Amino acid sequence: DLDAPDYYDQELAYQKRIDASKNNAAEGVKWKIEPQNNQVVISYPDSLQASSVNGSILFFRASDANLDVKEIIKLDENGQQFIPLTEFIKGAYLVKIDWRVGEKNYFEQSNLFLN
Repeated sequence: DLDAPDYYDQELAYQKRIDASKNNAAEGVKWKIEPQNNQVVISYPDSLQASSVNGSILFFRASDANLDVKEIIKLDENGQQFIPLTEFIKGAYLVKIDWRVGEKNYFEQSNLFLN
């Protein structure tokens, strides 16, 4: 929307997201996200496990913003993060992962269906 008062800021944020996605694609980083044993398990790529990773994970629910789930990235010693299924309702989520290693930003998104 060109009439938005913060159009320029929106455009800069969008460009940063594009650049972060390119960083992710160039390095071939792929996260694994799957439901297991009453929790959602997020497995971080081996290439990131030795790094200091900062960022967030958004489980975006297009049908209702009140059902979105946002988590701060917290790696365990095995490079995994566990989120109880009680945080979610059944259905489709778009998972958006924003993270930073050093001075480099990354972004990945994927679909997750919980039944």
